[in-house]
Amino acid sequence: GTANRPEMHVPTVEQARALVLRASTGASPDLGPILLFAMLTGMRRGEVCGIQWSDIDWPTSRITVRRSIWQVKSTWGVKDPKTHQVRTIALDPAAFSLLTARKARADSEAATSGVGLSLNGFVWSTYVDGHAPRTPNSLTRAFHRLCRTMEQEALAAEPPRVEPWKFRFHDLRHLSASQMIGQGMDPRTVASRLGHANPAVTLNVYSHAIEARDRLAAEGLGKGLAPGP
Repeated sequence: GTANRPEMHVPTVEQARALVLRASTGASPDLGPILLFAMLTGMRRGEVCGIQWSDIDWPTSRITVRRSIWQVKSTWGVKDPKTHQVRTIALDPAAFSLLTARKARADSEAATSGVGLSLNGFVWSTYVDGHAPRTPNSLTRAFHRLCRTMEQEALAAEPPRVEPWKFRFHDLRHLSASQMIGQGMDPRTVASRLGHANPAVTLNVYSHAIEARDRLAAEGLGKGLAPGP
């Protein structure tokens, strides 16, 4: 049931935009695009790290989630996505354009360094040839630092603002799902995008978003069907 589930701590859309914007001014030029990509696709952290150039179908604007990167301390490896749910999802224009920009930069950096960019290269790799993925823990650390920066800047503002920025990278996936449900996407579609084997899982995890949607539906019906004053 939902009684014992801890309340989900999801960034607001405004906070999400602020995170992406602030990340783009940081040391890693990829952090902003990675965060936006995670929000737009709802992929898990390890899945984001595991995306290779060959997974992108440019002509149809689709991407296939085929692998996930696992990490224990300094060791990492490649595994099937959770619940072995390989899935293909549509990319919206924003996700498509950030991947296009990433590809252009990867191509130019590879050319400058005189190396080839392999189709099996990892999209978000920190290596010019893309041979190894960015690790999940490095993403967590970068995201944690970013959230701390946002918190400190809010406190340093005039007047100071106390804002909750204690998000985890996984909360971006929750944001993606809550937004999809809030916009009226049916749970089966949301489940298949997220890689949930069963839409019941989606309904259970995002019951808060579905309840809010239900309230809107009720109000819409009331406006449409109740006799006027």
